[in-house]
Amino acid sequence: SRAAAVAVAADLMARLRGPVDAREVGLRVGTACVVAAMVGCRDAALERAVEAIFAPSLARAHYRATPAEGARVESALRAAGDGGLLAALRQECAAAGFDDGVAVDNAHRALLAGAQTIAATLCAALAFVAAHPPQKSLDARAAVRETLRILPPVATLPRRVETRVDVGGGIGRGAWVVGDLVACAHGGDATSLRYDPAARRSDGDAAPWGVGPRACPAGQLSTACVAAALEALDARATWRLARKRDGVGPDGTCQFLEPLVYARTLAFPRPVPLVIDERQLPRPPRGCNL
Repeated sequence: SRAAAVAVAADLMARLRGPVDAREVGLRVGTACVVAAMVGCRDAALERAVEAIFAPSLARAHYRATPAEGARVESALRAAGDGGLLAALRQECAAAGFDDGVAVDNAHRALLAGAQTIAATLCAALAFVAAHPPQKSLDARAAVRETLRILPPVATLPRRVETRVDVGGGIGRGAWVVGDLVACAHGGDATSLRYDPAARRSDGDAAPWGVGPRACPAGQLSTACVAAALEALDARATWRLARKRDGVGPDGTCQFLEPLVYARTLAFPRPVPLVIDERQLPRPPRGCNL
């Protein structure tokens, strides 16, 4: 998945010129990463099938495919071979007595959820870095951590109570509760929306991938993929926000945050245009044959 992120980022930089929607960059990289993890390699047909569900560029704030879109993804999954996480899912399902359809269905859901969350995170990270150009070299991991703190990719965390909890009059065993991850990250403090990757923060400041034994198992992989893509992009280009109104406002927060939508998952209903400039590498000295 990391290799896929780097490859797609390098390919995009070779082909993109001028303004580009950060959502499109995120979508292409996120889809390639998740497909590579799921089937063990890049697969163009499967990538196109997944990308089509979120067109145009992450405008849909959920990952519920239409029947036709779902059938296309399932067909591409079955044709992609038997490697990566899909092979592990099939082994687990077979051992538990489930048929192959259960494995493919779970792979289908993981593909859509993973592609959307990685894409949205990379889109936001690109915009944050554009609004706050690093003074020195880009620390991609710090940039991604800060992006996830401000914008967890999933807004809510449903959990079933296993033992009674004495909060607010008591929550009985078996009840369902929904945790608000955005509120956990910010509460009522507006300054928490300010992007500062160099700030010292505790592990409890945010829980972008959930908490407890049912936290997202692909959270660390997703974070690593976004960081790898950022590093690859930074090595080849610089970028800035195409619209001044998307930059840092009087309160210190980025204005591109205003049109965000949370409908279970994070989405950007409006474009986030960036101007991409290919990084000019220094020329070798005269007389140096390279």
